[in-house]
Amino acid sequence: MVIPFRHPRSASGPTGVSSFTLIELLVVIAIIAILASILLPALTQAKNMAKQAACFSNQKQCFIGVIGYADDSDSVFAFTNWTCTRNWVDVLSGPNSGGYLTRPEIWSVSSNATVCPAELPYKGVNISSLLAYGAEIQLKTGNVVTYGCKAQGMYDQFTLPVGGDSTSNYYFRRLSGIAEPAGHHILIDSFRLAYKAQCTLLPGPEVHSGDYAPAMRHHNKAIAVHWDGHAAALGKDELRDLGTSYALFGSNGTYAPASF
Repeated sequence: MVIPFRHPRSASGPTGVSSFTLIELLVVIAIIAILASILLPALTQAKNMAKQAACFSNQKQCFIGVIGYADDSDSVFAFTNWTCTRNWVDVLSGPNSGGYLTRPEIWSVSSNATVCPAELPYKGVNISSLLAYGAEIQLKTGNVVTYGCKAQGMYDQFTLPVGGDSTSNYYFRRLSGIAEPAGHHILIDSFRLAYKAQCTLLPGPEVHSGDYAPAMRHHNKAIAVHWDGHAAALGKDELRDLGTSYALFGSNGTYAPASF
């Protein structure tokens, strides 16, 4: 009687279905792990690049709101009232503003142009006016806080009804008076450590604060939109050229201060 030869690799169980050996299974798992280690960093980088592109778009939309307001307001744009209780977000989105921007809401920030995508999901305090990019506003001379930037001159003042605050004295820029609009930003990525949120009012480059500062959240760069309308990613060298030597590095509520 002739017994047919059966190769060991073709051995099958009672159901006639061949199975993987342990070594083959381990090889497959190892290949999957190698592919994941190659692809995941690339996917993470692509995700971060998408957030950076969205941040560029957001700040450009904010700038359009600023220009729209200025076109209707004798070429001036207000940043904050003298008590700093209202800021540029209130100017563009308050009840009396004309609706140049949609006012940020704590629980629906993902659709708002004033919020950097790298700060989502939101982890900060429940103050909607903080959900916005920073406008350079404060500078100190000795112990006196004034408003403006040495490179751009001081802010002027006028009375403006914003958000029902009809008697407040506001600080503003007249667009025709901006020196070197392509070299000076109007809005920039920002963060305040105490509130774990974006900060609408930033110190000028002459002031280095440990609590709030430009936020280097996009590949160690801060996105900023300038007075001529162009947006750019500013690194340490660019900020140093503006006179700034302090920033916060991180994203989504977790930052570490650094001087450079």
